Amino acid sequence: MDQDLKKKTDQYYGYARTEMVDFIPGGCKRILDVGCGDGSFGRQVKVKFPDIQIHGIEMNRDAALKAKRNIDKVIISDIDKALRLIQNYYYDCIVFNDVLEHLPDPVDVLKRIKPKLKKDGAVLSSIPNVRYYPVIRDLLLHKNWSYTDEGILDYTHLRFFTERSIYDLFEAAGFRVDFITGISEHSFGRLFKLLNLLCPGKVSDMKYMQFACLSKIK
Repeated sequence: MDQDLKKKTDQYYGYARTEMVDFIPGGCKRILDVGCGDGSFGRQVKVKFPDIQIHGIEMNRDAALKAKRNIDKVIISDIDKALRLIQNYYYDCIVFNDVLEHLPDPVDVLKRIKPKLKKDGAVLSSIPNVRYYPVIRDLLLHKNWSYTDEGILDYTHLRFFTERSIYDLFEAAGFRVDFITGISEHSFGRLFKLLNLLCPGKVSDMKYMQFACLSKIK
């Protein structure tokens, strides 16, 4: 998987994810951005919250070197090695923007990252929604499950999540989910609207490409 991620384009590591900035918990002083890319998200956070100190972990060297110009500190490493270098009880918030789905065992990583949080610290994550309507439509109507360079079926994704299984993920790792909310909302045509009428309350989550989730240690 590491080699596959290294083949990604510069654009892949440069998404600012501005929609996630507003979910940063109030009062944060130190943030760890796991898979920080070129630091575009961290730069946006620092624009809104200039006093926040942001560290990043990024194993793509080219992206990490760019990130050093945007955030306060960057560890060029995979998550396993980086965790050995990070001080315990240090961060107010740890961010995983579209990262957990790339991990072979995200529950294990979340368990091992807990000691790096302060007692009242939080994990903020953005996670793709495998029940996104175009994915389910293509599967049911066209029998198609084709991997792509980006998106829900990114070929580097090792795990797939629904809203329900995101709760299960964090519960299994010893976290309490404060909220999950849909982001990257899209409008669809008549077939989706008909489906929504026939199955009220059952498909509303399918209009979101991702979910933003905030969790705290139990």
